[in-house]
Formats: sequence, C-alpha cells, structure tokens
Amino acid sequence: MPAQSTVYKWREISVRQVVYVSSGTCDFGDADLKALLDRARENNRLSGVTGVLFYLSGNFIQLIEGEVPAVTETLNKIRLDKRHRNIIQLSDRRVTERSFPEFQMGFKAGIEADLARDPNFLALTEGRLPNGSDTRLGIIFDTFLRINGGRSI
Repeated sequence: MPAQSTVYKWREISVRQVVYVSSGTCDFGDADLKALLDRARENNRLSGVTGVLFYLSGNFIQLIEGEVPAVTETLNKIRLDKRHRNIIQLSDRRVTERSFPEFQMGFKAGIEADLARDPNFLALTEGRLPNGSDTRLGIIFDTFLRINGGRSI
C-alpha cells in the first residue's frame, strides 16, 4: 500500500474588525497613555490582535482586528476596563485581510497640531483606509477627529 501523503486544508480565516469610541474616566497624561498602550500592545501581541488607537480631548477611537475569538475577548476586556466609559461600537464587520497588520496597536495622541496641518484622517494613517472600506469607516474616523478637535464638520 502506498504511503498516504498528508494534505493540509488551509481554512479561510475571516478577520473581525471592530471600531468603537469611548470616553476616558480621567484625564490621561503621557505616563497614563504609555501604561495603557504598553499593556494593550503586550496583550495584543499575545492574542494576535492588531489595530490603531487615537486619543483626542479625553476620548478614544479604536479599530481592532484579528481572529474572531481574540477580538471578542479583547472587546470584553475593554468593556470591563474602568478607565473607559460610554463605549459605543460603531462598526463590526468581517474583512478578508487586516488593515493594520504591522501595528499591535498603532497610536496617536495630542494630534491637534497634526490636524491643524491636515484635518484629514487619511493623513494620520499614512493615506490608508481600512481594507475593504466603502469609505464609511473613513467618515467615522474623520467625524470623530473633527468633533473632538473642536472643528466644525
């Protein structure tokens, strides 16, 4: 009987991509933001989650992405985190690839000067919209930046 070869069937991995906004329960200083970011990056490295986080005027907007169980677990941790309140999920969708695969947590804070130079979300993300985006997510991010940056829409 001939030796059977092993055939590996690669399952298609669907990436869950979630965008949410929240308000901080305190005024985050540089050290607070660094501690939050260091912990998030380590947790994301261990779970395979990637994404971006913006902090402006006491509010956060974050896009997280990864395999469904990892993103679900990350969102559960965020909801229990006492440093956030008023968490509103704006988007929850499946995409075929990550938008920010190289960022365990890309981060921007104190972006008022950046916004004054170019008030466009795309300028803050090196011209990238999330993969597969119908521009809706770009509008969500841009609206967040305009409202929290004190600019009219």
